[in-house]
Amino acid sequence: MSVQPPESLRLSRRTLFVAGSVGMGAMIARPVLAQSAGAERPPEIDIGRVENGKVTFPEWKGPNDAPSSPPPAPQPDEQRVGFAIVGLGRLSLEQLLPAFGETMRAKVVALVSGTPEKAQAVARQYGVSADAIYGYDD
Repeated sequence: MSVQPPESLRLSRRTLFVAGSVGMGAMIARPVLAQSAGAERPPEIDIGRVENGKVTFPEWKGPNDAPSSPPPAPQPDEQRVGFAIVGLGRLSLEQLLPAFGETMRAKVVALVSGTPEKAQAVARQYGVSADAIYGYDD
């Protein structure tokens, strides 16, 4: 006598796809939901702070590591596709935005941040219009 699991528990490509989609959706939504629920903010080492009109981060590299270089100036706007940067932590400020400054066909046209002061400082630095700064609620 063979006992079959209920239809909802049988493994198939469809159920595997649905389970994976639900899992991925939960992983993507978790940080947004946690932030909107009043969860703790990430540590300052990851989000930085605004000092003298620029965003700075506490030093995290060892004494023998080369310091992070300042971001380069963006290239001309001719024939460039616009992108929005969502979140202005260390990855965005030290990797993504400098990379956009070196591209010939892409540019940053909008910023999304939970810290308006930081977003305004970054917008000035990268030539993003003040009306293209958004909060997570926007």
